[in-house]
Amino acid sequence: MEKIDFVIPWVDGSDPEWLAEKRIYKPDMPDDAVRYRDWDILRYWFRGVEKYAPWVNKIHFITWGHIPEWLDTSNPKLNIVNHKDYIPEEFLPTFSSHVIELNMHRIKGLEEKFVYFNDDIFLISDTKEDDFFKDGLPVDMAVLFPNHVNGNDSQFDHILLNNAEFFDRHFNIKSVIKGNRRKWLSLKYGKNLIKTMCMLPFGSFTGLILHHQPTGYLKKTCEDVWDCESAVLTKTCRNRFRTAEDVNQYVYRYWQLGKGEFSPVNMFKRGCYQNISEDVLYDAIFNSGKKIVCINDADSTVDFEKEKVRLTDAFERKFPEKSSFEL
Repeated sequence: MEKIDFVIPWVDGSDPEWLAEKRIYKPDMPDDAVRYRDWDILRYWFRGVEKYAPWVNKIHFITWGHIPEWLDTSNPKLNIVNHKDYIPEEFLPTFSSHVIELNMHRIKGLEEKFVYFNDDIFLISDTKEDDFFKDGLPVDMAVLFPNHVNGNDSQFDHILLNNAEFFDRHFNIKSVIKGNRRKWLSLKYGKNLIKTMCMLPFGSFTGLILHHQPTGYLKKTCEDVWDCESAVLTKTCRNRFRTAEDVNQYVYRYWQLGKGEFSPVNMFKRGCYQNISEDVLYDAIFNSGKKIVCINDADSTVDFEKEKVRLTDAFERKFPEKSSFEL
């Protein structure tokens, strides 16, 4: 089995130096407290990886410069990556996750096969390499689903539309499905296949279903997209903050799906997406039988201190032992 790396970015939103630099470039920017509030559960991400993915080759931990005080940076499986270590200087400093993601293939020493995690995605059961790569290709599910602007997060919705326009510019969805029928119309998708069947009458690409799970990528995919769309990616990377005109790392995923360079699986059998403060989240962590959980934190009305204690207690019961990544 070829080596597989994990990539995870992290921001300490309370770091005064980071906040000071951020204010230089956007002094009137409103406080995004929900987006950057720290639940202090990152250590459980590392515990989950060590327990449930001991096969991982290396973890590339992307940071502006701050490092959790408990993190053992001498761990041989850990590579601390500063933004300036891999992001071209013309795009720095950046406060946009899109810039961090779109350049991650440039990380020195990154293996050809890597899995991109957000820091709200946790392993909660045993995984194997083929949960992320099969037959040399990333696993994914190609299910059509219409993108639209619903008003809850209109910026993100516009970004998805930009990604869809990117796909439509490079691929004819009818030809793509015809050329990869077994992958796009796979029975493995279960009832989700109905979504694609309903969208087939439309002549243009309407968008893809989101699974909110770690995504496997090939470095070559990222390089190919940059070769074909350097102007579009450069435009996004010159934005220090996220904008509705951006594309994001999903263009790499869309490219893989358009090229048929993926292995079909039902991602919803592998993992789940749950809102913080809901009881179903805690049931998922302990009893769902899933391998991965994504914890959504977007509700500003949540009692932060109360839920933080509850969430920490749950993860302590799930992962009572320190990992080798902790001091």
